[in-house]
Amino acid sequence: MLSDAIATPGVIKKIGIVISIEKKVMKNKVLKRNALIGILDIKAKKNVSAKKSSKGIRELDAIEAKIKAIKEISFALGSIF
Repeated sequence: MLSDAIATPGVIKKIGIVISIEKKVMKNKVLKRNALIGILDIKAKKNVSAKKSSKGIRELDAIEAKIKAIKEISFALGSIF
C-alpha cells in the first residue's frame, strides 16, 4: 500500500538527512519546524487512514500525505541550495 511505502526506512532516512543538513547549514527554526510537521503529518495521516473503512479514501489520504512531505522536503532543500 502507498502509505506503507511512505514510511519505509529509506524515505525516513532521506527526510532525516534533509533535516540534518538544514540544521548544520541553515540553523533556521522555521525550516526545521516545517520539515518536522511534514513527518508528523505522515504519521497522523497513516493513523487516520487505518481507521477508515474505504480503501479508496485510505489511498487518497496516503497520496495527500506524500505530496505534503515532498513539498516540505523540496522547500527545505530549496532553502539550503
